Amino acid sequence: MPDRILIVDDERLVLEGWARSLELEGFVVEAAQTPEEALNKCEEHFDLVLLDFLMPRMNGVELLARIRKKLPLIRSVVVSGKLDISADEKQITDDLKATVEADAYLHKPVADEKLVATIRDLLAKEPSHDWQKIAQRVTDARRVTLSQAKEAAAKLKKLRRRGR
Repeated sequence: MPDRILIVDDERLVLEGWARSLELEGFVVEAAQTPEEALNKCEEHFDLVLLDFLMPRMNGVELLARIRKKLPLIRSVVVSGKLDISADEKQITDDLKATVEADAYLHKPVADEKLVATIRDLLAKEPSHDWQKIAQRVTDARRVTLSQAKEAAAKLKKLRRRGR
C-alpha cells in the first residue's frame, strides 16, 4: 500500500507542483490550500504531512500541533521561503523537533529530488517521537485507556520495523 501524504500550502501553484511530483513518485496525495481544509482531511489516515510554515490565519507550527492531536504518529516536513535563509536547515529542524516534533525543515524553493529524498527517508524510519507521549496523547484524544494506547503504539512500531 502506498504511503499517503497530506500537502498544505496557501499557494495553489506550489501545492499543485508538489502534488504532481509526489504522485509521479507513487505516493497517494491529498492537497489542502487552507489550515481548516487540512484539519478536515485529517479524519483520514496520512503517513506524512508536508506543510508551509507561513499561511494566513494559522501558521504551519500551530497547524502541525493540531494535526498531531488527530494523527499522533504522522511524520512532518515544514517548508518555508520566509524563514532566515542563512540558517542551517538542520538547526531549524532541530529547533522544530524540540518545539512541535517536526521531523524535517526545508527552505523554499525545494528541488523535487530533495523533497522526495527527505520524505522517503522519514517514511523509512519509525516516528522519532516519544512513544509514551504519543500513547498519552492518543489516550487524551480518543478516550481510550493508557494501556490500550501503549499496546496499539507497540503493535504499530513492530509493523513499521517489518516494513508493513
